[in-house]
Amino acid sequence: MNISNPQQDLLSLVSRMEQMERQQAVLKKHILGIKRELDNLVDKFDSRSEVQMVEALQWEIADLQKRFFDANNPDYESVDSGICESRENTTLLLLEAIDTITNPNKVRQKKFTDGDFKVERIMLIVNKLCTTEEKTELKIEEFLKRYQDGERDFNQVNLKSVNLTGHSLNNIKLSQANLQNANLSCIDLRYANFNYANLENADLHQTNLYSTNLENANLKRANLSGAKLTKTKLDGANLNSADLSGVDLSEINLSGINLSRANLSWATLRKTKLVNVDMSYAHLNRADLLDTNLESVDLTGANLLHSVYNEGTIFPNNFDPVAAGAYLIAPGSNLENANLAGVQLGNTNLMGANLAGANLNSADLSHTDLREANLSKANLTKANLEGANLLLANLSEADLSEVQLSNPEGGSPANLVGVNLSGANLSRVKLTYVNLTAADLSKANLKYVQDLTSSLSVANLTGVNLMGMYLGNVNLSGANLTAVNLCGSCLCGANLHGANLTNADLRGADLRDANLTNATLKDAKISGAILEKTNLSGVIMPDGKIFESSGS
Repeated sequence: MNISNPQQDLLSLVSRMEQMERQQAVLKKHILGIKRELDNLVDKFDSRSEVQMVEALQWEIADLQKRFFDANNPDYESVDSGICESRENTTLLLLEAIDTITNPNKVRQKKFTDGDFKVERIMLIVNKLCTTEEKTELKIEEFLKRYQDGERDFNQVNLKSVNLTGHSLNNIKLSQANLQNANLSCIDLRYANFNYANLENADLHQTNLYSTNLENANLKRANLSGAKLTKTKLDGANLNSADLSGVDLSEINLSGINLSRANLSWATLRKTKLVNVDMSYAHLNRADLLDTNLESVDLTGANLLHSVYNEGTIFPNNFDPVAAGAYLIAPGSNLENANLAGVQLGNTNLMGANLAGANLNSADLSHTDLREANLSKANLTKANLEGANLLLANLSEADLSEVQLSNPEGGSPANLVGVNLSGANLSRVKLTYVNLTAADLSKANLKYVQDLTSSLSVANLTGVNLMGMYLGNVNLSGANLTAVNLCGSCLCGANLHGANLTNADLRGADLRDANLTNATLKDAKISGAILEKTNLSGVIMPDGKIFESSGS
């Protein structure tokens, strides 16, 4: 149903009147607060030691004046009036002097008009009222009992320096509460409301703040390292000098927030909204700035050493990220000897990049495109390469000890087809379902390798020590196994068709049901090897003769 214009105007007028009534109620509340504050100020002023000292001085001056006049003018009859006048002038002068000393800004205030001065004074009082508003004292035992009994509204309470570690306080309301120096670390504060709360110097590290309201909260120097801030509201919050190291701030709105001197090292700021943000002298070393818009951010004096950015990152005009020590994550980028230890680079594109000698210890490279990348002599210890594409990459002499090449169930394996792993360290690596077809593993360290059950066809394993390893049903067709140590290894059902086993050590190896057709065993050591049901058709035996029988 359409509403006529007069009706719309009437509804609008009613709405405005209701809004004005609400505003008047709020104003009345603040006026009452201001009156109380003014009364307190008057009481404090009347009881000031300076006023008492002034009164004492007044009487001393009056006494001196009386003695002076008595000595020089014995007939003087209006001493009392002079004393009174003198006392009055002295009082004014002394009060003005004291006021000037205790209020040095008054000289500037005199330049204001009377109206300006009154407004300024009221604003100062309101500000003081807001910042020094008396909080309700609450003992920790009573607080926890009331929370356990189902109460959630604790707005404006005073919990300064309280220790709440180990308690779950989700959905709690602590708006305008005083939580200075409080220990709130490692606890559940999901859906909590800290609007306008004072959390200066509070410890919130490793705390779950999922969907928590921290709007306009004072978090100056607060420790939020490792905290979960997913869907957290931080509009208007003060994060000056706060510790946000290791925090994921992706897609959170931080516009207009003071992050000056904050610790944002290891923080993730992907697509974080950062309009007119002060990050001057902030620590952003090793921060994730991929696809981050920093165009209107103040980065004066900020530390971006070893932080990462990509072609989607926007920096302020005339800011040089390379000079600041940041790393460009992009195809073909030069990251030789870069320190990227522990950095989150999953799902990025580093195709053809130069990462020779780079430190990627414990780095996340899952599902990263590393095709044809140069990772020679790189440190990839304990790195996550699950689902990474390393097709034709150079990993010669790289340290891949304890690297993760697939998920715990063996799924989403990395692609290592044609990769150069010559001289690489693969100790304690789980190779379940990893495709190493045509890979160069010559002189690689495969000690304690687990689940080498994938394809190694046409792979180069020259000189590799595989002693005692389980290689059952592994595809080694066409592989170069020259001088490989397979002493005591299990090769049951393995496919060694056309493999080169020249000078290989197969003593005590279990080759039952293995396929060695057309393989070369020239000068190989096979004493004690189990060749039951092994297919040796066309095999060149250790003496150089071709095995002609189809039996073992």
